[in-house]
Amino acid sequence: MRSPRKAQRAINQMVLYLGVAVIVVFMVLYLLFHSFHHSRMATMEKLVQNIADQYEASIDLKMTGDLRILETLGSLLNISDPLAMEETLRAQTLDDDINTFVSIGYIDSQYQAMLCYQTDDSTHQVDMQDYPEVTKALSGKTVITDLILDPYTDTYMSYYLVPVRRDEQVVGALIASNHVIVLHEIIEDPILNSGGLVHLIHDDGTYILPPRETLVPNQTTNVFETYGAQQQVLDRLSNHQDDIEPFHYMNEDYLVMFKYLNINDWYLICVIPQSALGTNYFVLFLLILLLSIVLLIIFGLFAFYMYRTLTANSKELSRLALHDQLTGLYNTYRFKQEVKARLDKRPSGVVILNIYHFRFVNELLGYSQANEVLMMIGQKLLTMIDPEREIVARDTKDHFLLFLQGDELSIEERLISVMEDLRTYYHLHLKSNLLHFNAGVKMIGDGEEDVDALLSHALFALNEEGDDPEREIHFYDASLQDEENLANYAETYMYEALREGGFELFLQPQLDMHTKRVIRAEALVRWKLKNGTYLKPNQFIPVFERNGFCCELDLYMFEKVCQLMARWHKEGRQMLGISINQTRLLFYRDDYVPRLKALVAHYEIDPRWITIEMIESLMADLPDKIMQVVDQLREVGFRISLDDFGHGYSNFNTLQNYRVDELKLDKGFLSNDRSDTKRRELIVGGLVRLSRGLHIQTVMEGIENQADEDFVQIVGCDIGQGYYYDAPLAVSEFEKKYQEKVVSQ
Repeated sequence: MRSPRKAQRAINQMVLYLGVAVIVVFMVLYLLFHSFHHSRMATMEKLVQNIADQYEASIDLKMTGDLRILETLGSLLNISDPLAMEETLRAQTLDDDINTFVSIGYIDSQYQAMLCYQTDDSTHQVDMQDYPEVTKALSGKTVITDLILDPYTDTYMSYYLVPVRRDEQVVGALIASNHVIVLHEIIEDPILNSGGLVHLIHDDGTYILPPRETLVPNQTTNVFETYGAQQQVLDRLSNHQDDIEPFHYMNEDYLVMFKYLNINDWYLICVIPQSALGTNYFVLFLLILLLSIVLLIIFGLFAFYMYRTLTANSKELSRLALHDQLTGLYNTYRFKQEVKARLDKRPSGVVILNIYHFRFVNELLGYSQANEVLMMIGQKLLTMIDPEREIVARDTKDHFLLFLQGDELSIEERLISVMEDLRTYYHLHLKSNLLHFNAGVKMIGDGEEDVDALLSHALFALNEEGDDPEREIHFYDASLQDEENLANYAETYMYEALREGGFELFLQPQLDMHTKRVIRAEALVRWKLKNGTYLKPNQFIPVFERNGFCCELDLYMFEKVCQLMARWHKEGRQMLGISINQTRLLFYRDDYVPRLKALVAHYEIDPRWITIEMIESLMADLPDKIMQVVDQLREVGFRISLDDFGHGYSNFNTLQNYRVDELKLDKGFLSNDRSDTKRRELIVGGLVRLSRGLHIQTVMEGIENQADEDFVQIVGCDIGQGYYYDAPLAVSEFEKKYQEKVVSQ
């Protein structure tokens, strides 16, 4: 039997052990909670940072796009003709497809502004000498203003000012305004459906946009009246540094992200409840801590529970960070992770599935029903893949990403089936045929590990129509890779080539089909690289058509033709007519005809020697405008040729409504199939006779053999052109071969 002293000692030891156990439990629980809390806060801060980055990207995309529109307009604006300039500015205010400007105007160097508004047909003349922002623009700086009360609409607007330069000198500035609702729409997208708020402020805390909602009622002057700020936060903002701070209000914890936008002194503030990012564990921790003091035995259960809870919430945070919030599919980041882990699963490919013209679906159905369509498509795509081996994700509003296993043929067959099933399902449920798809595919080859490059190639294939614009599925292959590399090269060096004379004039002879003598030539462009090799037009012209550089190139080549003809005249050479193709974009410019007229006058060229070639489809865009330009060109003296007549759908009303001098028949009439020769002779012969009755010359291009020449002579074409006679030649070679030098008497 234990003595009382020994019993007391045993009790003391038990108490001591229990105390140590309790302390250990406290320490373990504290360390676990601290580690979890630190990890959880870091994850939440990263998620808040990503959300702020998305808003910053949306604002930057909007403002950068608006500034580019103004810079492009400034380079094209005819400031010497006030009426034309006013018409151009007025057209911009009405073009909702390109911009959202409420007003747009031009400010000359004397601070006198001409403003056009969407809301009325009048033009306002305003003296803007009292506006320091205008002074900055006239000194050559691009300016984005804070909200200013517009005197004509009595609403707050943000203004863009872009300098207008001529010959490297600032001669004025373009000014455009956007309604405050444009910025409100960007920053009022709900965050995680959680009641989060977004504000735009200055670095001193004053609001740029009057907030429609704040956490603390009636606090709409300075953001720090609402969310408070320590001195170190104010110091960071004044130094244009980002910051994340916690904020507590009305029993709710928030994270406040201060994001510098690099626009004036603007900051973006994202206020997000922590409850939207993860469960509040503090109360749970205290409860378990109290229970652990009372019953040490539940420590194991508590540890297990904490483990389960941590796992569950980590999964929830992961879901928010790695899934598309609308459809529940993987987002692009998770898709890249999953594809990278499956790069060895071949054959396989990466697919970008695009909903063709989805903005029309948005406009016709509304955003709510359009979102339902996106969710429906996402769920249908999930049922059409093997979830163990394949992946589906959503990228942007109208792009879905897929990782499919199989060879090129099987993937194409599956995509055709998927598109048809989606169209059928959509038609059955919404009774509409609005939904159309196309897709770009990049098959994964050996050694390919860069998922971003795979997606980039798939996107390039998606945007590549190739020879068949009706084709829905385009695969990225070696030819497309060469095209992509070439397109990147062309856009990088096009201005350098223009400055250094890299674009050279070539001539292809045109023959009188009755005498077989060379009577004219077509001007063609070749790009001579620094290594001495040449690029053909089909290798760079499509790129220039997309980026607008074709306007500069075509005017440059027109001047080259004028210089050549002036030299021929000076040297006493035989004068030959030259036809030159002009891009459709030039016909929309008000300065186009005056510039051509000035060039032929400068070089003292008779414009009758020059034929302007224009494609027939141009007539369908703005028929009245194009008819006016054609008449102006003919009044100057230029001949007009209708190029590629017969390519696709040709309209004989064009011959009735437009005065043209020449019809250039598409080489598609020269078929390799000799079984339908009689039928073609009747069609083309009738077209030639019709043209002759209208006093229009006919030219057949693409003559490549004797059979082609026989056909052209049978149908009675006036002029022939093609490789059967000669390829396009450098000017010096053309002169030696075809041009007689006549000594002046």
